[in-house]
Amino acid sequence: MSRIGLLIAVAASGHVLGATAFPAGCDVAGTDAAAVTAVRQAVRSGCNCESAASHLAYTRCAAGVIAAAIAGGQLPDRCRNEVRRFAGASSCGRASVVVCCIWRPKRPWHGVLRRATTCEPPPGGAACAATYPHVADACLPEAGCRFPVCGDGILDPRTGEECEPPGTPSCDAQCHAIRVCGDGVIDGFEGEECEPPGTATCDASCHFIHTCGNGVIEPGEECDGQPACNGNCRLSLSLCCDLGGACLGGSADDGYGVYNFAKECFIVGGHGSYRACVGTDPCPPPAPPGIGCTIGSCQDEPITPIALCCQEPDGTCRGGTVASLEELGLFGCKTFPPPDRGDIEHLVIGTCGGDGRCVPATE
Repeated sequence: MSRIGLLIAVAASGHVLGATAFPAGCDVAGTDAAAVTAVRQAVRSGCNCESAASHLAYTRCAAGVIAAAIAGGQLPDRCRNEVRRFAGASSCGRASVVVCCIWRPKRPWHGVLRRATTCEPPPGGAACAATYPHVADACLPEAGCRFPVCGDGILDPRTGEECEPPGTPSCDAQCHAIRVCGDGVIDGFEGEECEPPGTATCDASCHFIHTCGNGVIEPGEECDGQPACNGNCRLSLSLCCDLGGACLGGSADDGYGVYNFAKECFIVGGHGSYRACVGTDPCPPPAPPGIGCTIGSCQDEPITPIALCCQEPDGTCRGGTVASLEELGLFGCKTFPPPDRGDIEHLVIGTCGGDGRCVPATE
């Protein structure tokens, strides 16, 4: 056998000077399809295309993901270049590059990179700008352009998607996030007050845990031991029913209490206000005895200036200082409906902090 023939025979057997034969190519359409698809998705999720500082930075990130997949056995080494080409043939990190879907007669839709912001069609063909940044999957044969849709496995906030995949405990059928207690997001519209649950101040239902009467204004309390603070750690508002030379006094710590007092005042022909009934002598007949009617008038009694903070349902706050019962009643932090029937603004003795949340007073 000639020397050339011997070399050919050795090469055919898989050994040349002791070296291992080159591995077969990546079977993208067959046995390697699932692995290649999975690592492509890992590159999409692990390397932020939109915020990439440059195309080189994006491809370097992709190379790291690919190397980790090979080391972990998720991708055959023979498919390394296949996934690298996928990352390289993209508009990621390229401000002036767009993926265009091109159609020509007798040729299916396919993606190309263009240094432009628009896609011009070829003579006798058609073109449109792709939504996806990778040439390999930016164009579908039957559509020309592939637009993100809920359920495609790719999260695209531009279309209003908040999560993928749909139909899971945290993601509804329209790819909108389902807020639940324990997800780390305080959702006031679902009645949540705190996160995470199961802590010293937050129970398993994401409601505040507080101890009324310990002298400390804790989350969920309006007051604790301060003037005008009732046994439920809610601020009590002074109310007065002006009867014209006489008045009825009262107090309330919730919206329905105020409403009921105003209703009763109206029935007896008076005018209600957030003031104190100032008078000592009881009203003469025909006023029924025992109802608290005194000869006097409704007056706005000065109180020690107090800082109040209104915690809105959307997480913002509004602060101010009041120095009279009238100002306290008009601060505007008690609204209908009550908490068990919808969202309600929350009044706290304290100030509005720099982060937009109420900071309770500690003294």
